[in-house]
Amino acid sequence: MESIIIDAGVDNEGVPIGQSCLTQLEGLLTPLLILDENGKIQRATASFQQLLGYKAGDLQGQNIGDFVAPYERQALLKAISASQVESVEPLMLELQLLRHDGRWCDVEVQGVRVQGLPADCLAFTFHDITTHKRAEHKLQQRNLELALLNRAGQILGATLDLDKIFAAVLEEVHRLMGVAACSLWLIEPEKQ
Repeated sequence: MESIIIDAGVDNEGVPIGQSCLTQLEGLLTPLLILDENGKIQRATASFQQLLGYKAGDLQGQNIGDFVAPYERQALLKAISASQVESVEPLMLELQLLRHDGRWCDVEVQGVRVQGLPADCLAFTFHDITTHKRAEHKLQQRNLELALLNRAGQILGATLDLDKIFAAVLEEVHRLMGVAACSLWLIEPEKQ
């Protein structure tokens, strides 16, 4: 791929207009991060900085591990190590990244090793999947609730013995929802 250099002078702040134009165009790109072999951030596009809520230059020289959820750092380090070995396959993983405001952002990460620059580096793209993860969690919870209702319906159809029904429902609540304790209450609508 051939690079295009834009040279159109400088703007009022002395920034080359071509560079200013490229900086603005970066906002349209998928969030991209370039790391050295030690995980230090060499370059972060404007869209990546926006994803995490940082300003230009705040991320330069920082270690990517500082932004990854502690329980996922090992997976990231393993992925970076795997990319050090010459591989054609891009690496893919899901991580949680810490935003500037302290909230976590679920991202899907794809990365490749880039060779031929002054030093080898790793290039990663990030896709925010936070909304997707929340929806997935809600659907899983709803599926558990529906499974419980289904099981209760099966038991009611099989027997009218309330002791057996209660025992089975409590067992299913414990199994499906992972709760330590629960109780069932019978309420007579006429006496409320």
